[in-house]
Formats: sequence, structure tokens, C-alpha cells
Amino acid sequence: MKTSLLLLFLLTSGAAPLLAQSGVDTSSPSIPAGLTATAVSSSQINLSWTASTDNVGVAGYRVYRGGAQIAAVTATSYSNTALSPSTAYSYTVAAVDAAGNASAQSAAASATTAAGGAPLRPVLPALPQAQVDVSMPNVSTYAVVNIADTGNPATNAANFQNAIDGAACGTVIKLAAGGTFEHPPGGFVLRAKNCPPDKWIIIRSDAPDSVLPPPGVRITPSYTQYLPKILITRVNLPAFGTELSANNYRLMFLSVGIKPGIFTSSTGRMIELNGAYKTGFVQDTIAKVPHHLVIDRVLVRGSDSPPIGMKSGIKMDCGNCAVINSWIDQIHLVGADSNAIGSSNGTGPVLIDNNYLEAAGENVIFGGATAYIPGVNPSDITITRNHFYKPTSWFRGMPDYAGTRWTVKNLFELKSGVRVLVEGNVFENNWDDAQDGTGWLLKTSATSPGNQWVMTSDVTMRYNKQINAKGAFASLNCTTSPNPTDACLQRVHIHENVAWDVGGIWAGRYLLFSGHNPFGTVGPSDYYLHHNTIVTTTKWGVPNSTIRAGSQPIDLTKPFFQNFAFHDNIMGNSSTYGSGGNCYYGTDTTTAGPCTTADSWHRNIFYEKSASGGCWLAYTNAIKPCPLADINAVGFVDYANHDYRLLSTSPGYRAATDGTDIGANIGLVNQMTAGAVSGIWGGPPPPADTGAPWRRFRHLGRSAASCRHRRS
Repeated sequence: MKTSLLLLFLLTSGAAPLLAQSGVDTSSPSIPAGLTATAVSSSQINLSWTASTDNVGVAGYRVYRGGAQIAAVTATSYSNTALSPSTAYSYTVAAVDAAGNASAQSAAASATTAAGGAPLRPVLPALPQAQVDVSMPNVSTYAVVNIADTGNPATNAANFQNAIDGAACGTVIKLAAGGTFEHPPGGFVLRAKNCPPDKWIIIRSDAPDSVLPPPGVRITPSYTQYLPKILITRVNLPAFGTELSANNYRLMFLSVGIKPGIFTSSTGRMIELNGAYKTGFVQDTIAKVPHHLVIDRVLVRGSDSPPIGMKSGIKMDCGNCAVINSWIDQIHLVGADSNAIGSSNGTGPVLIDNNYLEAAGENVIFGGATAYIPGVNPSDITITRNHFYKPTSWFRGMPDYAGTRWTVKNLFELKSGVRVLVEGNVFENNWDDAQDGTGWLLKTSATSPGNQWVMTSDVTMRYNKQINAKGAFASLNCTTSPNPTDACLQRVHIHENVAWDVGGIWAGRYLLFSGHNPFGTVGPSDYYLHHNTIVTTTKWGVPNSTIRAGSQPIDLTKPFFQNFAFHDNIMGNSSTYGSGGNCYYGTDTTTAGPCTTADSWHRNIFYEKSASGGCWLAYTNAIKPCPLADINAVGFVDYANHDYRLLSTSPGYRAATDGTDIGANIGLVNQMTAGAVSGIWGGPPPPADTGAPWRRFRHLGRSAASCRHRRS
């Protein structure tokens, strides 16, 4: 304690060395070199310098401003805060050793703080206001119906449907593990029984819970031997469908698949939580919407070998419904959209949690089909802890290409939806095919002219990872159809996300972020993007631009984006097309108006492969007036291995508008996505592999040994 107090006294006081009086140490440290001063805001300047040397050891440094000491530190950096806007400051640094010997002060370094002015703060979106309760009911008093395997799939199916038809609310139907149940004409129908809240009909495997994944752990194909096989045998019909108003069904520990040799392509869904899936039925009132439906630890599998087209894994046109801890894969079509999960005519709330989601068109989409309930959009949507994935065996030109060019669009798309939370997911692999390879596509778009109420608004996307998206990190758009009543996407908050190998990874140039409205009359408003780290790739030598806004026929005197804020982000750029710039309107490509306002841009770091591209509007109020020369200048801890934390010497270190590091909070993002790929969040591991050898996925940007997903 006495030694520590002595060192603190020597660093701060400037007193003569005490130990020198006894002749122990009178040598001073070397003068600090390379002092730099960087103004990071209107009130903060960051200092850094090269460490000094000493015959015994450097104890610390004294920091001087205008000749007066203002701080004593042990590191080789210092942040001087609470400064005045538009003011020049000059600094020097001296080194001190343990004996109190001080070097001469360094050469001075000066910087001028930025002009004052608060960053623009958009209106934040509302978060989901209702959640789905997925807790298991108390089944101790439930009736149990066992459906044995007769060896005849058709007989099994008839027995199963009879059990559903005769089940009272408060029944567990157990299907023989390993048995095959080929769905009857029309599929297995979940009947409307008007069950009370505490009485459910549970359909599950008869295998003991001890050999199945526990609650909260994602099921994988390695559990197949313990599951009954529900096979689709008729084109364009689901394995399960709900009647109008059906409620309180829970499907657990099932394997839903396609019987080979029956058809090569289907526009149907494998599971339809939609009361109007049969011809002649219309789900056009809230009272008709199926509700309180849970799919938990279920395999839903299309077919890569042989290649069979399938429209959708699960259609969620429902209310108070959830898909959790499940595995949906091999969902694809040629020449049309496909999705692992889709919804366009439900009410919500909806929960999609801890699933593996694999589809060619859109892994998950809300909207994109006709809505029939006037004034109703899917609402209160929570999408958490999932792994969105497209295997490279679907991508023509890759070494493992399997030979069928499925139609590929996006990893996640919203065309309608209100109060949407997307959190803690990993999105992986997307490329240009039917569209440009955008990772996230968010917009309002009414598929049918009469759907004048369709709206996408109040979207929050946070703590996600996005890997290998050829096109945009996020494309936030207005309508792309000439419906004059369509409004632009409203109130979006994208923050604390990490993306790497984004933009140009596959082929061609595309945008990291764009907005356009060639038809609508209401402009986009309240887009808030902050604390994101978006790392572009140049390893294919393909350029990409950072931000672009497109055309919209509105008042040229107003910015295209209303209340747009882009703060505290790190983003790569590798072309001279730039960011921000002017916006063109309607069919007039010669008259330009403003895209944003100056207070839209604060404390961002842009970098590119060279600084020759010049400076653009987006660099207003940025850390540097022009892009940094390349990724090395950003100051990542280890960007080659995707460690995007910032070094203390980074120009973004503690330089954000809120005093934290610019870019995403990498530790928090890692924590929030820790189990998204494995599907295990602290539970036991899945059972050992059995049966046929597994083929491991090939993950771009990840070694094969680290891949957890397996497919038979």
C-alpha cells in the first residue's frame, strides 16, 4: 500500500525523486514519441502515443494540456472529455519511472473539437406488446391414447385421424416411435373443439422423455429413430392442417417429411396452421383464425436427394402460436418462392424461437400473399435465437453444388408485420439469384390491390450476426407495387448487430443499405441504425457501395428520409459510388433533392480498400472526414478471425455518441447468439450419431470441424 501511494504521488505531484537522494536511480525514461490527438466529438479528444523505455521500468505518464498537467495514467492512451465545441487544444506527455524521474515533455499534438449539435434521435419502434405462452400444461389428469404401429402406413394414418377426431380437450395422443403414418386425403386435420385454456390436445412420440431433447433444446435429425414419421403422399397438401378456429394443439417429437416417388414439386406447405388451406374455406375474420398452437421439437424436412420442390415448411396464419426448438430444412422450389416459415393472414402474437431454418426463397417471411382479414396485419412477432441458413450445395459454382438451381432470394423478409423483434439470431449465406442477395429485406408491400391496410412498422433488429450475404446487409424499402395506398416502412431500429463478408461476396456490386419508393406517396420515416459493425469483403475484388437512396415522387424541398439516423456504426465501402448523396424522384433522373439532413450522421467509421473514392455526405460528423484507408486502420482486435472488438488505439475506442466504442458491443452480441447455431443453451448434448453416416454442412467463414449441424 505504501509503495502504491508513493507511485501515485510521484506521477501526479511532479516532486523531485526521493530515491535519487540515496543514489539508487537517477535516469529518466525516454521521451514519449508519436503523440496523436483525435477529436472524436464536440466534447472529446482521444490521445495515444508510443511507450517510453527506462533502465528500470516506466511507471506511467503525465498528460499536459496547454502546459498544465491534467491527468496521470499508466496506459499509452487517454480520453480528454468535457471539452468545449469548436475549440483547439494542444497536448504533451511525459513519462515517469518508479523513482520519480520524469522525461521531458513530448512534441505537442493538437486537435479541434467538432462543432456542437446533438445527433438526430428518431422515434423508436414499439416492441411486441404480447408474447406467446409456450409452457407445458399440467397433463397429470389428461387422457392418453396410444396409436401402435400396425406395419401398414395407411392403417396407421386412419387410426391416427380417428384419434384426433375423437379426442377430448385434455388428451395426449402418443404415436409409435419409428412408425410410418402416410397422411390421408386432405392431410391430418386438427379439428376445432373450442378447448378451454388449460386443456390441450398434445400429439407426440411415445418414446420416453429420457431419450428426447429436454425443454429448450433444439431437436436435430440425430433423434429421428425416436420419432414417428408423418409422410406427405399427395401433391399440394400438408401433412397437418387446421380447421377454422381450431385451438390448443401442441405437436411434439414428430418427424414430418415427403414420401419419395410421388411428386417432384409441390406448391403446398408441410404444416398449415391456417383454417383456409382447403378449397372453399376463407379465413376472413379474427374469429376464424386458429389459435393457441405450439410446434415444439419437431423435424420438418423436405428433400434434397431426390430433389423435391416444396413451397413452405410451416404456414403460420394463426394467433398465439409458436414454433420452438424445431428443425426445418430442404425447403425449396425452382421458379417460385419458398420459405421455412411464412405468414400473411394471421393475427399474432407469434413466437419463432431456437429453430434451425433452411429455405431457398426466404427462410422466414411475413406478408407476400393475400391478406383476407380487413385491417389486420400479423402483429407482435418475436423471432429469437434461430439459425437461418442456406447450404452452398444450392449455389451453382460452389464446389459442393448438388445440381439443382433452387430460386434464392433473402434470409429474412417483411412485407407486412407490426411490432416485430428479431434478436439473437445467426443469419448465414445468401447470394444473388432471383434477387440481389440481400440478407434482410424490410418493406411494406401489398400483394393484392385490395389489401389497402397492409403495413410494416415498428421493427427492432438487435444482437444478431449476419455472415456471407452477397448483397445488402439490410435493404429498407417502400412499396415496389403501384398501390397508391401503400405507405413506406415506418419506425425501424437496427442496432448492435455484427455482419461480415457482406456485399459483393458472390458476384456483382450491390448495396449495404438502400431505400426507394418508385410509386408511393408517403416517405420512409424514423430509421435508426446505430452501433452496428458491418465488415465488407474485397477478397473477390468486387466493389460495393455503402448506402444509396432511390426515387420517390415527393416534395423536392424535403429530405427523402424523414428522421433518419446513422450513428456509431463501422461500415466498409469499396467503391467510388459513395454514401448518402442525392436522391432522385419519380421518373425524373436529372433533378435531385436531399436524402437526409446533416444531423443524421454522427460518429461513424467508414473504411475502404483505398482512400481514392473521395468524401461524401455520409461522412458528415464522422470520426474522420473521409473513409479510412482500409480495414487495418479501424483497429479491430483480430478481424481475420472475426474478433471485431476495438483496440484502445482505434479511432473508434470510446468515441461513440454515448461514450462507448463505435460499432457493435461484440461481447454482448456473442452472448446473445451463443446457442443459435447449436440450439443448445445450457442443456445436455444431443444423442450420439446412429444409422447412416452424416454429411456435414460446409460453412463459409467457419472451419468444417466447428459445424454443429448434421444431415442424413
